[in-house]
Amino acid sequence: MKLNTFCGHLVAVLDLPMSEFTELQRALKEQSEHFNPKSSINQEARAYADEVGVGFERNLLKGRAGPGGGIEVDPFRAAFFMLAVALNGPRKESASSTWMTWHLIQEGSELSGWGENWRPTFRPCPLTGQPLFGEALKAIVSDPVMAKRVQGIRITSDRTAEIHFDGDKVSKFNRGRPDPEPPLYRVAVVRGLVWQMVANLLARDALDTQAE
Repeated sequence: MKLNTFCGHLVAVLDLPMSEFTELQRALKEQSEHFNPKSSINQEARAYADEVGVGFERNLLKGRAGPGGGIEVDPFRAAFFMLAVALNGPRKESASSTWMTWHLIQEGSELSGWGENWRPTFRPCPLTGQPLFGEALKAIVSDPVMAKRVQGIRITSDRTAEIHFDGDKVSKFNRGRPDPEPPLYRVAVVRGLVWQMVANLLARDALDTQAE
């Protein structure tokens, strides 16, 4: 499934015009080459992400030109793009804001300490088992059964994020240290039904691809 097709499904469920998704795609394509882990996120979180293979390719949202070209949507790109849509800040900050929010860590993780024997501690999300917020979103859209448990996500202006799931449980993520970055422009809320729709859409597309 191409990214444009994916966005077409989002138009109705998010009640946004296609132009919003087109502009966001353009901004992310232009900015994804400039991810800078040294200036935008916690170094320990980035080190962990590198260790477990959470990579951001320079051509993350650049597809092939010509017939049959375009950007193929996988769970990673779907979660990344959905997060960018939810944040909905100024277009010039779309990639950096999404990159930084992706790397929020599970509440209770310890990323500061003293002495050469100190080691960072990452706690897993109780729903997804993932310590990074973006990886938790990726896990959700990868599994329709898990997505069905999600009631919604919420990202606050002070750069904390919550995944609300069944049983009135909440998985919380934050920066793990005082945040030098400016606040987000608004509180972002995405209903659980949207995440369930995305997970089902990706699962159906995977089955169609296998059948070809």
